[in-house]
Amino acid sequence: MFPVCAWSRRFPNIVLRAISRSGATGSTAISLRNEDKAAMKTKFMVLLKRRPDLTPAQFRDHYENRHVPLGTKFIGHLLVDFKRHYPGAMADFSSDEWSNGRMGDGDAGCAYDAISVYEFRDEAAIAEMTEILKRPEVYTALSEDENRFLNRPACRMGLCDVIEGAGMTSLVGGS
Repeated sequence: MFPVCAWSRRFPNIVLRAISRSGATGSTAISLRNEDKAAMKTKFMVLLKRRPDLTPAQFRDHYENRHVPLGTKFIGHLLVDFKRHYPGAMADFSSDEWSNGRMGDGDAGCAYDAISVYEFRDEAAIAEMTEILKRPEVYTALSEDENRFLNRPACRMGLCDVIEGAGMTSLVGGS
């Protein structure tokens, strides 16, 4: 589901970034204060890049039909939500394309082929996931499959801060 080898090497002690209600940030271990637990989002973002010898369609087919079911078998019970986003044609901000209603007529490219967002039920689920991914049979199955479709050195992952609310319309006076 996400590059397991990199997760195991980069986050061996599961240090999370907790966001307090005051907006301050800091690193803390899995055991968080109650006020931090209430404010913390347990979302993990993964930016995936396909192997250069695969087409976007081949990448997507493998990810959706082989890797996602494989990963779900191991950690699916820990997830509250799991979304995959596949960028289409992109316009850069300096282009007139999107402001002239031609979004996607050209393609400025995108560094990633999929953006996946995992939401875990709580921080204990993240700790459990880490233990599961350390199992040799799980590690081997996922990493071998990742090698079949990912350009693993180009992929990125990490916990992410999430700001939720009414959205842009409330900020500009809309309804």
